[in-house]
Amino acid sequence: MLRVRLLLLLIISPCCLIFSQDLELIGLLDGQLVTIDSLTGQATVYRTPSGPANLADLTYHESNDAFYSLRNTSNEPSLIRISVDGEFEEIGSLTINGNQIPLAEALAYYPEQEKLYAAVSLNGGTSDNDFYSESIVEVDTNTGECIFITEISTNQTNPDIDVMTFSGDDLYLADGAPPSANFLSIYRLNFQSVGVLSNPVVTYESSYLPIRDFTVIGSSIYFTEERKLYKYSTISNTIQLIGTTHSQSDFSGEIIQGISKFESCFLPFLDLGEDQVVCDRQSLLLDATNSNATYTWQDGSSASTFLVTSSGTYSVRVDNACGLTVDTVKVDFLDTPIVDLGEDQTLCDTNTVELELTAVPGTYTWQDGSESPRYEVSQPGNYWVLVENACGSDSDTVRIDYLDTPTLNLGEDQTLCNGSSLVLDVSSVQGNYRWIDGSDDFLFEVTQSGTYWLEVENFCGTAKDSIEIVYDDLLVSSIPNVFTPNGDGVNDYFFIDSRLMNTSLQVFQRTGHKVYESTNYQNDWDGSNLPSGTYYWSLSNTCGHYKGSVTILY
Repeated sequence: MLRVRLLLLLIISPCCLIFSQDLELIGLLDGQLVTIDSLTGQATVYRTPSGPANLADLTYHESNDAFYSLRNTSNEPSLIRISVDGEFEEIGSLTINGNQIPLAEALAYYPEQEKLYAAVSLNGGTSDNDFYSESIVEVDTNTGECIFITEISTNQTNPDIDVMTFSGDDLYLADGAPPSANFLSIYRLNFQSVGVLSNPVVTYESSYLPIRDFTVIGSSIYFTEERKLYKYSTISNTIQLIGTTHSQSDFSGEIIQGISKFESCFLPFLDLGEDQVVCDRQSLLLDATNSNATYTWQDGSSASTFLVTSSGTYSVRVDNACGLTVDTVKVDFLDTPIVDLGEDQTLCDTNTVELELTAVPGTYTWQDGSESPRYEVSQPGNYWVLVENACGSDSDTVRIDYLDTPTLNLGEDQTLCNGSSLVLDVSSVQGNYRWIDGSDDFLFEVTQSGTYWLEVENFCGTAKDSIEIVYDDLLVSSIPNVFTPNGDGVNDYFFIDSRLMNTSLQVFQRTGHKVYESTNYQNDWDGSNLPSGTYYWSLSNTCGHYKGSVTILY
């Protein structure tokens, strides 16, 4: 928040000058500044920040544009500065020649000299049974250090300055004895003629009235007593009750501890507040309302309020007859995080996926502690993220699985023995299965010769393979019954199905004489120059023993 206050020096007409010098009464009540209506006595909060306890007396220092008060009047009193905005600052202890002043009861600003004066005791304090402020000192408003001016002498045995105020060069003093002594005296002293010892003139005497503080406006001295406002006329020397300032239940039951006159013309009070975060698209009303003021917002609008509905920096200038005040505030509109990583996913092979949350403002914490709004996934697992911002937090989890593009291999073509079966198992391949017969199981049983194919399809692709299964008896039936080893390159060998090779083969003449034998036949018998004729063969393999005949022709 940036706040700038500027007081303008104006050349104004006499009519405006009269207005700018209109005065009002300001009081110190329950640690706050209040305005006091001079016609009714009613007290109303002027500035709300609460100040420290044990404050008494109040006077407005025109040249410093600040109020001054006393803290702990009867026990090491100190000087308090109060800005017109209501901000309290403790200047320091009241001292003289570096020594603590033990007792102080009144403050008054002297406009003719632009100086601050206090009524104090220099002879001891309450701890020395000295309850009387009989000396006037000048107070340094920057340090609290004091300079002796004069000692007051009256017709009382123990002169005691309870309150004081200036009107021109006249210093008005009041001495109110407690009910046991039962008197009230108001004095006037020309401050231009004071010496080391001064004798003020009595202007009013009556019975005891516990005056807390007073201030002078023209020919009237306004003062408070308990919860009442009075006016004393310096012309008729009479006291008039104006009215009640507040009820006993108001302001924590406290009474007014100080009163001062204050020019009603003051800079606009403006506080747009600290920079703000507005959650979930609510609006924010900025209020710069001041009496008799004009307004200029950052967009040129001139209302006393501004409705904020989007993020940005907002400023306003408020002008009145005394000057202008500028304030700026930054507003961010923010949504409570709603995190959605999407549905669980299945990725193909070595693909990657990026989980992205840049549209969700906040700070990010992933399952591995990383803090980027983006997260790249390259392996299967559960992935979660927590997003937090000034409006709240939310989290979500997604499962990422990986799937291989199908690869299918039903194996080499096979020869099976009669009566056996073969189960083709493709459970290691993920996907949907479709066999040659339309079945969809990952197991397929083969019981007869044929070519069998399977198609596997999944999210990542399709694969297809086939295998030929031949039963042994069919192979045997395909053995030739004649061959012509005449060297013409055609049918020169006893050629059997390759799947029967690597078996035992014997060939016999009609007489039973063995003419050929191989334990690992490789389709390489060319008749061995035997004469044309019919020969008998015997073939043995794991499936059994088979016999037949073959004719050699040339």
